[in-house]
Amino acid sequence: MVDVVTERGHRQRTLCCAIDPGRAVQYTGLRRHCETDRALSVATSKKAFIYSVLCAICLAASIYVAWDLTRVIAHLPSPQPQSDLMQGLRILVVVLCNILIQLIGRDGEGHRLATLLGIAFVLILVADLVLTFHQVIPAVLTFLVAQLLLAARHLRGFGAAWSSGALRRRLPFLVVVGVVELTLIGATLGGLCLPLLGPTPQFFGIAVYALALGFSVWAAYAALVIGHFPKANAVLVAIGMTCFAACDVTVGVSIAVPPDQPLYALQYLTWTFYTPALVLLVLSGYSLRYLAPWLPD
Repeated sequence: MVDVVTERGHRQRTLCCAIDPGRAVQYTGLRRHCETDRALSVATSKKAFIYSVLCAICLAASIYVAWDLTRVIAHLPSPQPQSDLMQGLRILVVVLCNILIQLIGRDGEGHRLATLLGIAFVLILVADLVLTFHQVIPAVLTFLVAQLLLAARHLRGFGAAWSSGALRRRLPFLVVVGVVELTLIGATLGGLCLPLLGPTPQFFGIAVYALALGFSVWAAYAALVIGHFPKANAVLVAIGMTCFAACDVTVGVSIAVPPDQPLYALQYLTWTFYTPALVLLVLSGYSLRYLAPWLPD
């Protein structure tokens, strides 16, 4: 039976179905079959587009990461002019990550989680754009809010897990993670930033952001034991936030260390950690069974 789209054809088909109930059942089944085919076609096209965006991110990242690594190998500790092409590729990656988040829809791990992730990544994009104009303080404040939103996302289900008692059995793990993070933050701030910057507003700004980042990383590791995320997604969250922390360490070093020091070259590793951080956090918002159905349960 051919589906006629004209109003006259629709009236004729309706009349025939009213006279012959068997044909009505046949038409209903055919219509559902067509709708299913359309849905599968849209889903296939969406997945192909997602894969294409991921390939574009990998291509752009491979270009600017290779560029940055050559600068590290060449021992370029002094400030070097930024390439407009490389800077454009970096911003493009952040934009593509935001597009991937908007595509999550029903193929993710919950509307609220996707919303928090989406807002956080919009703020990350804004902060990166602000940094291109060398406005460090507004960018850091924007990143700080983004980190708090990511922490709220990753702590989803914390209250329920604590009330049920399941989380209390994992309390030693969370305490160890917190102690390790505070030790690293304290060593970095006290051993590196304070001697170089002194008790200046810049130092205190770095300290506040470092604490917010540490809390966000702790929340990411808490997601491993809370149980709200599927295990694979929680692992992506933890690895992604670890890369985010490593990225911000290189940024902090580039701010605190004088340009004539060899350690200043760590700034060229920023996007080597930043890119996988963004991509892994984006992928943690998807149902991995949707993106990679061949993965084992």
